[in-house]
Amino acid sequence: TEAYDADGNEVWSRVLDMDGNVIEETGNKGMVPFLFQGQYYDRETGLAYNRFRYYSPQMGMYVSQDPIGLAGGILNLYGYVIDVNTTVDILGLSSKKLGKNINAKIGDGMENHHLIPEEVWKQNQVMFDALGLDMDSADNGRLVPDSDKRRMQLGEAVYHRGSHPKYSHHVKSRIAKIRTNWKPGVNDDATRKRIRRLQIQLNGQIRKGNVPRGKCSYNKIG
Repeated sequence: TEAYDADGNEVWSRVLDMDGNVIEETGNKGMVPFLFQGQYYDRETGLAYNRFRYYSPQMGMYVSQDPIGLAGGILNLYGYVIDVNTTVDILGLSSKKLGKNINAKIGDGMENHHLIPEEVWKQNQVMFDALGLDMDSADNGRLVPDSDKRRMQLGEAVYHRGSHPKYSHHVKSRIAKIRTNWKPGVNDDATRKRIRRLQIQLNGQIRKGNVPRGKCSYNKIG
């Protein structure tokens, strides 16, 4: 990982091992307070804040169990991702189920993307559970290039890397409208169809690039 000033000069760099321990660091130590993607590192405690959990690079695992239990698709409830070179866990809730359901392959330069993001799904968990819907089903997933280079190689419109707050907000507002019109036990089938139509629309929007873009990279889902 590297940092550069406005003139393009490298002012900081760091090399981590597979668990997140620092192998080499140059420049102003602690200048960049991040460990793996989505993790804010606290030098005093030696732990990395990962939103729902704290990660210990010394142990190479989380210090608490996965709050979604075995639904995360990993038998080790304290475990981090299988391969830190190809996978990240932005929320501390990384799920391998989606990747399995959409035929993801490790090392192919693609990221598993929830069409309805995890945080939006969790906020509406009661409705989704009542409708019998699974966040990690193939209907709710799409493989997206993990870098701009990979995007160009495949001729895709956008790539996915890390969080995407603007995209999540967009989907959140769409789900809110669906939930407002949902009458439990009365129009469940119609609501499931509305959600499925939304997933199809989101899939198409990503394919065409009609999604919010990132601030630093226009081609990144923002």
